[in-house]
Amino acid sequence: MPREVVLPPEYQIWFALHDVDTGILKAIEKELRPFAISPSAAGLMYVLKASGKPTTLNELSRWLFRRPHSVSELVARMARQGLVKKVKDPKRKGSVRVKLTQKGDTVLRQYMKQMKVVHTIVSCLSKRETDVFMKCLEKLRKKAAETRLESAANDGGYGPLR
Repeated sequence: MPREVVLPPEYQIWFALHDVDTGILKAIEKELRPFAISPSAAGLMYVLKASGKPTTLNELSRWLFRRPHSVSELVARMARQGLVKKVKDPKRKGSVRVKLTQKGDTVLRQYMKQMKVVHTIVSCLSKRETDVFMKCLEKLRKKAAETRLESAANDGGYGPLR
C-alpha cells in the first residue's frame, strides 16, 4: 500500500502554481497555432512592444526569466521569421539590441485582438481575488528574481529559473 507523501505548504503552492502554469501554457500554445508563434515568442514580442524601444538580450533575458543564450536562440528564430530584427547598439560597440518588426507588430496585434484563453481561465476569480492573487504573484516574482540573482552570483550562472 503506497504511503501518502505530505509536502510542506510552500511546496504544495509551488506544485499548484506549476500545474496552473502548465495548463495555461498548453491552452495558449493551442491558441497561438494560427499565428505560428510560441508562447515564448509571444512573450518576447510583448516585452519589446511594452518597452517601446530596441532592447538588449540581457534585458530580455531578465524580463523573460530565461538564460541569455536561450533568448539569443529565440531571437535568431524569430528574426528568421521576420518578427524581430537585431540592430546595432549605438552606445556599445559590438552589442546589439532587438526590435519588433512591422510583421512582428502586426502578428502581436492580431493575436492580442483574439486572445481569450487566459481570460476564460482567470475569469473564475472575483475582482477581489484577482487583486489579491496579483499582489501575491508580484511578491513571489520579486523574491524569485532576487533568489535567482543570488544563485547566479554564487554559481556563476543564471540560477535555477529556466
